[in-house]
Amino acid sequence: MLVSAKGIEGTTVSAVDGEIGKVDGFWMDDEKWTLRYLVVDVGTLFSRQRVLISPIAIDKVDWEQQQVILSLSEEQVKNSPEVDADQPLSRRTETDLHRHYGWPTYWGGAGLWGGGMIPGELLSSTYSVERENRSSPPNDFDHMENGLDDSRLLSLRALIGYTLKTHDGELGQVNDFIIDDHSWSVHYLVADAGNWLSSKKVMIEKSSIQRVNSADAHIHVDLVKDNVKGSPEFDPSDPVNGDRYDYYGRPQ
Repeated sequence: MLVSAKGIEGTTVSAVDGEIGKVDGFWMDDEKWTLRYLVVDVGTLFSRQRVLISPIAIDKVDWEQQQVILSLSEEQVKNSPEVDADQPLSRRTETDLHRHYGWPTYWGGAGLWGGGMIPGELLSSTYSVERENRSSPPNDFDHMENGLDDSRLLSLRALIGYTLKTHDGELGQVNDFIIDDHSWSVHYLVADAGNWLSSKKVMIEKSSIQRVNSADAHIHVDLVKDNVKGSPEFDPSDPVNGDRYDYYGRPQ
């Protein structure tokens, strides 16, 4: 199902033994444009604590109840390695996290998730057998020891406000992202392509995105300005996903 990243923020997150917090952001890799971690605020009114949860650990998402349900216990989450969710994530930090939870590594392979296209395929027995039969080293963690700082993760929230750079100039600022909650990949970015007199939000397909330049806060797209202006207009209340839900996961 396609949902707005902004719409997911604030959603309740529950472990197998009860509610643990709220979604408070995302980390995405800019190579395959796939969400690798949800930032979950598990703190209290007096003490803020945020942890990173991979979509690998998501059992199901119930948009009618606005709830993300994990296959983890509250204790597992509370004992997660400390991570500064506002700072760039190194591969070493990711490796420590995956070791703690026993998650397979998503990096490597031709798919969105290793050799697969959805997080669950990393855990499937069929995929495990295929990995054992490959010529690559059997231990992903040991295999990555020489590249522990080679991470390409970006904060999705930090990309909000980036300017689109087309072949013939600049046009519009990033306003949101549309996510597939099955693969957790980005399908579209939403950009405000209007002017000071009017706001017009348009949807840009992921295939048109060339690269992110964090140094000057630009996202380069393989389009000209007229392409952007003529892109499908975004209305978050429009019914999608078989006309059952809007982009915020609300039933229509």
